[in-house]
Amino acid sequence: MKIGVIIFAYNRSYHLGQTLEALKKNTGVDKVYIFQDGLKLEKHRVEWEKTKEVIRNIDWCEVVYRLSDVNKGLRKSILDGVNYVFQENEAVVVLEDDCLTTPNFMTFMRQCLDKYKEQEKVYSVSGYAWPLDWAEKKKDAYFCGRISSLGWGTWKDRWDKLEIDYEITACMKKDMKLSEELALWGNDMEDILVGNIKGYTDSWAVFWGLSVIKQGGLCLNPYYSFINNIGFDGSGVHSGSEERAKAMMMDEDKENFDLPDEIAISEDVKCAFPSLFNGVYHGKEDALKKTAIVYGLGNYYKKYECEIVNKYNVRMYIDKRKNGFYAGKKIGKIGDLVKEQYDFVLLMIADVCEAMKVGRELHENYGISWGKIALGYEIF
Repeated sequence: MKIGVIIFAYNRSYHLGQTLEALKKNTGVDKVYIFQDGLKLEKHRVEWEKTKEVIRNIDWCEVVYRLSDVNKGLRKSILDGVNYVFQENEAVVVLEDDCLTTPNFMTFMRQCLDKYKEQEKVYSVSGYAWPLDWAEKKKDAYFCGRISSLGWGTWKDRWDKLEIDYEITACMKKDMKLSEELALWGNDMEDILVGNIKGYTDSWAVFWGLSVIKQGGLCLNPYYSFINNIGFDGSGVHSGSEERAKAMMMDEDKENFDLPDEIAISEDVKCAFPSLFNGVYHGKEDALKKTAIVYGLGNYYKKYECEIVNKYNVRMYIDKRKNGFYAGKKIGKIGDLVKEQYDFVLLMIADVCEAMKVGRELHENYGISWGKIALGYEIF
């Protein structure tokens, strides 16, 4: 199988140099595609020119170098670059200029891409390990529903299913199962999508991530990371100044990896993952928990969401401004309360006067006893 190795760069000559030196230690990398975005600002020129020199001085492998005439931005650069490399490759491995690989990164990626090439449900392979606390590691990797953009790979037939659709989350929220998957794996992605529209983010990964969730795709991640990201130093467009908690690095010279045969996501992974991206996973109902209907899906609810989901069996949400489903639960209206069985209605309204007003409405107009009405500000 022909695998194209891609690196995306702009004006970070030091980072790119470090990334290339690390990749050089991997066996079998005889050709690299490098895409450098066009100059955006004159103040970037010195480093941009230095980055060009770093690329032109590569002498340890064949280089296909494409320098953009204009500044495309990260999103368009990566989408165009990956599409270009797929013209002559069956799979790709993608790095940005701040991803330092371990010497066995490419060995791991090749084995994964080869093993799952016929498994259409597997969409993405990552060399980066999410920083989760695992009690037991039965294999070298596991499946989850979230793509990683730090040292990743995929196949052409999977990439062809990418959707550039700004309405994708609205569509997913109309479906009970898709809303559950969205809340679990991509609860932060709608804000990123809005950021793309408003211009303060330029994410390509949000479209890939949402496309995979919508298609019910699985993503393979290692327990120990083959990628050390050095870009969280404020030097990149989206890098910021603080790194998410670092994952444990792969420190073995391992060359043969024990990869899962079962193409499925374990319950342990579903329970662990929400902690990373403020995700929501209701899981199976617990007979010991009280059942609640939550009124209000705004910022006040989101602030205490994890506590609510962990403490109660949420049967339904009520929100006058929203409809469809959220996290696999129906978003209903007040009138739906008469059809549901529950222990209490939890009013997640930050304004005390408004919360009391809604409470009186439930009591006087719908006959719900005050004993079944709980005010969020009193609990939390």
